[in-house]
Amino acid sequence: MTDKSQIAIEIDRISKEYRLGTIGHGTLYRDLQSWWAKLRGRPDPNALVFEEAASGKRNLNQRFKALDEISLTINKGDIIGVIGRNGAGKSTLLKLLSRISAPSSGEIRINGRIASLLEVGTGFHAELTGRENVYLNGTILGMTKEEIDGKFDEIVAFSELEKFIDTPVKRYSSGMTVRLAFSIAAHLEPEILIVDEVLAVGDTSFRKKCIGKMQGISRDHSRTILFVSHDMGAIRNLCTRGVVLEKGRVIYDGDVETAVKTYSDINKDDERKDGIFEFDNGNSKYPVRIAKATLYNGKGEVTSRIESMDSVVLSVDLDGEPLHGGFNMEWRLYSYRGEALGYGSSYALDAKVYGIDERQIHCRIDSLPLAAGEYHMTLMLRVWGQEAWDYIERAVIFEVISTPHPETGYEYTLESAGPVSITQKWY
Repeated sequence: MTDKSQIAIEIDRISKEYRLGTIGHGTLYRDLQSWWAKLRGRPDPNALVFEEAASGKRNLNQRFKALDEISLTINKGDIIGVIGRNGAGKSTLLKLLSRISAPSSGEIRINGRIASLLEVGTGFHAELTGRENVYLNGTILGMTKEEIDGKFDEIVAFSELEKFIDTPVKRYSSGMTVRLAFSIAAHLEPEILIVDEVLAVGDTSFRKKCIGKMQGISRDHSRTILFVSHDMGAIRNLCTRGVVLEKGRVIYDGDVETAVKTYSDINKDDERKDGIFEFDNGNSKYPVRIAKATLYNGKGEVTSRIESMDSVVLSVDLDGEPLHGGFNMEWRLYSYRGEALGYGSSYALDAKVYGIDERQIHCRIDSLPLAAGEYHMTLMLRVWGQEAWDYIERAVIFEVISTPHPETGYEYTLESAGPVSITQKWY
């Protein structure tokens, strides 16, 4: 029987339901107009033009369950990785735990003080300085001024924002805001720390620093951490338990490796499309965008199933207006676990610069020395003179098929032998 004193969070059959469709029109006068028309059985004078004709039916205020009877018990000292696809209910769950919103049904019992880092800037006052926001956030968490005074220098040093601590937060970049927010949340001694995907905004070195800090506070002080991320490498390095959400339900709760594999499996059928991957980047601010990627095997066939050691051609189609300069294309290769396995760059590794008239580019990989398993590529396009990248995570999803040894029948798989299949000859 579980010792109740060791339970940090107990979630009992909670659901969260939202109503779809327009709730209000922005002014009391228009809301009253719509209410009066509905009462008299007449058309809504504030309805969107052609709204009903386009949909073929009236807006019946349909309801959507973001969470559907979730039950979890989280013990003190647990580091929980919450993973799932976009729309699976991860952020909704964390908002309920943080008391930002209330469940439609069910009960949440929390034993301890919670600090949440859910969105960039949450809990910050833009007009106040970084210093003032440290004290504001500490007060919200229930700390006294003396307690915050004792932690202040440590918070600022960890955030590396000493020069900007007396600058209004409205002048901070998103990365600076995350640095300060995480430092406050991690150092003001909450019993439960909740971190949504905001760490993705920070740079790589700071993300590593944050993961190390979370490992330290959980190990040394038996604090509980809930961590949401699409970075499977971070989930595997940090978490001791994985929870996978799909369509508002928990489909797996257990060890991290199995959780990551479960997440990879539910993505497999939706993301792998027989070697052709199209992207809707119509809102991209860049003059040239990645529109489509196609994967070919050594026989020139379009496919998402590649034999180990076979050659591969990655073809990328671009869309957009002509450039005044050139651009560079890059890819990064990952296993389903989130391990970085390889890197390609048209400029850095092949001294190739693409010009303003080129709209289709190709990269040939002479041999793909990978074990059988699931892999994905992130694609990046950098336009000269631009500070940022057109960047698509998990752009290309493919499966490597093992070729059994002709004499022994041995099959090299990622789970049993690691990701890299090395050509070898023994004598």
